[in-house]
Amino acid sequence: MAEATTPGNNPDSTWANRMRVVVFVLAICGPIAIALALIWHQQGADDEDGFVNPMRIILLPKPDSSTNAANLNAPSSLAGKFLGAQACQECHEDKFETFTKTSHHLTSAPATKASITADFGNGSILFKSGNPALRWRLESRNDGFYQTAIVSSNGKEYEHTEQIDLVTGSGKLGQTYLYRKGSQLFQLPISYVRQLSDWVYSPGYSDELADFRRPVKADCLVCHATYFDNSVPPQDGGANHIVYGISCERCHGLGADHVEFHRQNPEAETGKHIANPSDFPRNRQIDICGQCHSGFQAFLKPPFSFQPGDSFEEYFQLGSQKADAELAMHASNQALRLAKSLCFQNSPEMTCTTCHDPHVLESGKLASFSHRCQQCHESDECGLSDRLTKRFADHCVECHMPLTVDTKTPFHSSTKDETYYPRMWDHAMGIYPKLSREKLAEELQHLSQRSDP
Repeated sequence: MAEATTPGNNPDSTWANRMRVVVFVLAICGPIAIALALIWHQQGADDEDGFVNPMRIILLPKPDSSTNAANLNAPSSLAGKFLGAQACQECHEDKFETFTKTSHHLTSAPATKASITADFGNGSILFKSGNPALRWRLESRNDGFYQTAIVSSNGKEYEHTEQIDLVTGSGKLGQTYLYRKGSQLFQLPISYVRQLSDWVYSPGYSDELADFRRPVKADCLVCHATYFDNSVPPQDGGANHIVYGISCERCHGLGADHVEFHRQNPEAETGKHIANPSDFPRNRQIDICGQCHSGFQAFLKPPFSFQPGDSFEEYFQLGSQKADAELAMHASNQALRLAKSLCFQNSPEMTCTTCHDPHVLESGKLASFSHRCQQCHESDECGLSDRLTKRFADHCVECHMPLTVDTKTPFHSSTKDETYYPRMWDHAMGIYPKLSREKLAEELQHLSQRSDP
């Protein structure tokens, strides 16, 4: 007869009980273990970036980041050859005084109270983002200017601060700010837009994050600085590793040999070791401006190595060569648009400087530009002249150069719920009937208001 068993000594029952315990332990401890693993992984990732950031909202570059600004290194032969506009002042005082007020000269600078146009209120402004867990503190301190990301998580706050080291932008539209990490330059996430009188996220940034990782590459600085040497230590020993702004030497060539010669030969009346762009053929003159006004896409030779008189095509790879390509602040081929116009095609001597004086601040002076049109065109040649007053001779630009809107580069103010799109004058000068009708209606309205009692 088979022996009876009790629940306590039944092997199957014991095995079942043990399995219940294992399942219970896994059910309780499994999620805890997974959570600890995730925290450990997250902590490790944050430690690599040098910041404890539990919500991964603040993103920092890694010290060994491969997406750095290493391609900014200029040729070693240029070290110490760029001097900056200050070196030109002693002999060209009149040009220096007017040029240093231009947007070209002011398009980059060290961060100082004089160069930063942004509004810091009484010294500190809190800026809200689209993420309720993230806000910003923008500060003007005695020792400099700072941007701080503040993340709120589980009743705690986490902060990361970077000092503004460089300013890009003259302030006409606004300014973007850069900071350094060793030999690398990065763009700070928050910019200032003058037309909005407000702080905004820089184009391309998400307002959900505090992303400090965007590197500043050569195609940015080559149009905001005369020279930048990113090597460590700088090849010239650090004395002139940055020449701020688009200055004299980007149009006239390296200044060191020129300055040295004329200091040693003050009686010399003819400029030596320097370029006068007006001596170049038309295409080479336009190539100088094309360094930044052609929408180039890539370098074919090291940045800052192009010199006045060189062929543009040997140094830069152009973007769209379609004359009707959409205009955008950082992609416009204004040189190509100019070449499309009949003014350019019928005027063999016409260059950029026919209308623009690079030594003088002329932005917004539409009447002055319109008067330059009349060097070739009589005002009574205008098809609307018989219906308009002489005052209309100040408005050639508004009818014949459309003011285009760059929809690719929006600046949105979250505090004002307003978006600003940069505008620029299309250099494909021509006859635009719609613009002419609009300007005619505006002028006739002006005349009717003058005649009202």
